Amino acid sequence: MKSIRVASNYVDALLARRIARAHGWLRTGGRIRERVFQLARRRYRTTDEEIGTFYWPEHIDSATEPPFRAPADEDSVRAADEISLSELASLARIIINQGTEGEAVYYAMARKLGLQQLRASSRMRLKQALHSAGYL
Repeated sequence: MKSIRVASNYVDALLARRIARAHGWLRTGGRIRERVFQLARRRYRTTDEEIGTFYWPEHIDSATEPPFRAPADEDSVRAADEISLSELASLARIIINQGTEGEAVYYAMARKLGLQQLRASSRMRLKQALHSAGYL
């Protein structure tokens, strides 16, 4: 299971939408969203970031940096703000350890994420990850 981002105005929308779609439901009403949010908060360890909350499965040790999970296909591409800073920091370490430097780090990270373009918001998120990894 991967970490799942849930931001305050988006609160449980992403998580609830994924669960609803997995069950074949087309709509995700307020009661479903609220119930999913309550259950997830009780069941999973969370980390709160500026952009939202990430839920972690029990087998992920909170003391270690989670590995970066590359998208398997186009359908599994995640936006930079749907990935925790700790997972993005793992990606940054991989890219930098391969000898990539300077501006090229951002573009290499974006390619690994499966992003078609490196937009300003994604670049800022990647910069935050580089900072949290101790590279900036």
